[in-house]
Amino acid sequence: MTTFDRFERSIPELMTELAPARVPDYFDDLLRQTATHRQRPAWSYPERWLPVDITARPLAMRSFPWRPLAILALIALLLAAGLVVYVGSQSRLPPPFGVAGNGVLVYRDADGAIVSVDPTSGSRATVAPAAGGLGTPVASRDGRRIALVTFASTRSGRIFVAGIDGSDRIPLAGGYREVDAVDWSPDDTHLAIVSNVAGIQAITVAATDGSASTSLPLDGQVAQIAYLPDGRLAVMAADRQGFSCPGDDPTIAPCALFVVNADGTGLDRLIGAGDFHGINTITPAPDGTSILWVEWKTGAEGRLHLFDLATRTDRRIADDTFPVPYSINRAWFSPDGGSILFDLFEKDGDHWAVVPTAGGSPVRIGQQWPRNGTDAAWAPDGRSVIARYQTGDATSELWILDPSGGGADRRLDVEVPDLPNWQRIAPGR
Repeated sequence: MTTFDRFERSIPELMTELAPARVPDYFDDLLRQTATHRQRPAWSYPERWLPVDITARPLAMRSFPWRPLAILALIALLLAAGLVVYVGSQSRLPPPFGVAGNGVLVYRDADGAIVSVDPTSGSRATVAPAAGGLGTPVASRDGRRIALVTFASTRSGRIFVAGIDGSDRIPLAGGYREVDAVDWSPDDTHLAIVSNVAGIQAITVAATDGSASTSLPLDGQVAQIAYLPDGRLAVMAADRQGFSCPGDDPTIAPCALFVVNADGTGLDRLIGAGDFHGINTITPAPDGTSILWVEWKTGAEGRLHLFDLATRTDRRIADDTFPVPYSINRAWFSPDGGSILFDLFEKDGDHWAVVPTAGGSPVRIGQQWPRNGTDAAWAPDGRSVIARYQTGDATSELWILDPSGGGADRRLDVEVPDLPNWQRIAPGR
C-alpha cells in the first residue's frame, strides 16, 4: 500500500514562518487619526434601511413533480369525457307547449290493438294487444308515455299510463265511464279526465303514478278541459247546476268559460253563458296568454274568438275575407301560436283551413271532405297537418297536409278508424 505526503498539511507551519511577528510602524499614527472622528450613524447607510441578511443562502433548486400533475390532468380529462358521453346519452325532452319534433303516430287500429307507426319510414309496432276495449291513446307532453282509456258506459273502466312502447303499464286510481276528454298536465304528473261522476260529467285529476285521484267540486256539467301552461285548467262547463253543457240546441248557450286551479280552488268565470255561446273546442295559446274558442249562435254559426287572460277581454277574429256564408265547429292553435287550423263549412264544399291568428284570408288545405266526416290536428313541429278522411264505417285514409295550401300533400300507407295522436319529441332529434 503506497502513501503520499499531502502539501496542505504543511500550510500552517509555512504561514507562521512567513508572517512577520510585529506591529506595523504606522499603527500609532493610524490610532491618532481615527480617535478624532466619531463613528458614522447607522441611518446614513441606505443599504441598512432594508433588512438584508447577507448570510442567507439561496435555496437549492429542486425538480418540479410533473408526473402527479400529469396523472391528475389525465383523470380530469377522462371524467369530462365520461360526463359528455353520459349527458349525450340522455334523451332530450320537448317543451310541454309550443313547437316540438315529430315522433311516431299512435292509434287504435280496426282490430282494437294500439299501434305506433313512423310517418316517415312507415315502420309499425304493436304497443298493446287488442284486448280490454282500449280507446285512442293520448301521448304525454314529453312524448315518453301514453294514456290508455278503456271503453266503459255502464260500468267503471280503468285508465292506464304506459311507456310510448306499451311498457310499464300503471293503472290510475279510480274508475271511469263515459270518458269525454283527457289532458296531460304541463309536467305530465297528472291527467285531467272528464267522465261520468255520480250521473254528471265532471273533472277528475289523477296522479300518473297511480297513487291518487281527486274529483273537482264544480257544480255544473263539464264539456271540455285544457291545461294552461301555468298548471290551471281552462274549462267549458254549465254556468250553474242543473244546466246541460252542451245542450241539444247550442243557440240557447248553456255553457260558460272558466279557469280553475288543478285542485278545484280558484274557480274563475271568464265568460258567462249569456255571452259565451261556445261549442266543441277550447284551446289555450302555447304561451298561455289567451284561449281560442268557437262561438255558435243565430247569425254567427261558428266564429273564431280569442279571450285575453291578462286583460280579460274577448275579441272576434276578423272574417271580412271569409266566404259567405260559412260556419266553423272546431279550431286549434298551431304549435307556435301564429296560425289557427279549423274546419270550414261552405256552400260549395267543406275543407280544412288555416288562417293567421291576427286575422286574414283562410287558406283551404287538403281535399274536399267526404260525406262521412273527418278529423285533423297539427303536427308537433307545426309544418304539416295530419287529417283523417273516412272512407267507410271503420276505415279512413290518413293524409299529411301542407298548411300553406301549396299542395305538397301525401297519403300514408295506413288505414285507421280514428285520428292518431302524434308523439312530441325534442326538436332536432
